[in-house]
Amino acid sequence: MFIRRAALLNLLVFFILIPLLTACPSQSIDDIEPAMTLLGDAERSTSTSSIVLEGELQDNQKIIVFSYRLNGGQTQDVLDFLGQTLYRFSISGLQEGKNTIELFASDPNGNTTGQDIVVHFIPGISGQWKDQSIAYTTCAENLQATLELNLKASDTYLSGTVTLELSGQLWSGSFEGFQNSQTLQGALSLVDSLGQVKSGPLILNLDQDTLSGHVLFKEAVPCSSSQVDDLELSLELARSK
Repeated sequence: MFIRRAALLNLLVFFILIPLLTACPSQSIDDIEPAMTLLGDAERSTSTSSIVLEGELQDNQKIIVFSYRLNGGQTQDVLDFLGQTLYRFSISGLQEGKNTIELFASDPNGNTTGQDIVVHFIPGISGQWKDQSIAYTTCAENLQATLELNLKASDTYLSGTVTLELSGQLWSGSFEGFQNSQTLQGALSLVDSLGQVKSGPLILNLDQDTLSGHVLFKEAVPCSSSQVDDLELSLELARSK
């Protein structure tokens, strides 16, 4: 009799628990990583020791961690956001040359995504430079010229376009070179109105917002039917605002 009652009790518990167990849904596991979108190039150059990063973060849950690390240093939290998913913040303390910035974002379940950004800090060199009055002497004459130099930087390598107006003639060409500390060194190649190529070494020193130095073109200017003279320009270029 006792065994029969125990069996009935177990059967009753079974029929009570079955509906309760089947009524409880299984918890879904969130394994979706946040999506990170950067506004602008992942590799860029700057002439200042700070840079502003902008972008967007998206996830099926709220982002609870957003941080960055500069050149493998200490992790810093990003506290300011534009809206719920947009971000815009500034990083200072860039070192001269190549810098690596690592971004990290995590949701409440620990799903994490990251992105690497490379920033080349070349102080004061890249950009547009102009000289409205270059004094030079050639063929026994004292003349004037104007020059414009537009430089783009990648790491310590520099390239750009050049325009030189000389005695009413417009020369155009390119510059290829590099920055060594506060000195710009490279080669300047120009094509005159007759299609002739003039090439010469260019060395300029940076002092705040001024580039100064010289460039020498060997046998670049015809003085007569039988004589050709060198052309040496003394430059002092100011950064265009």
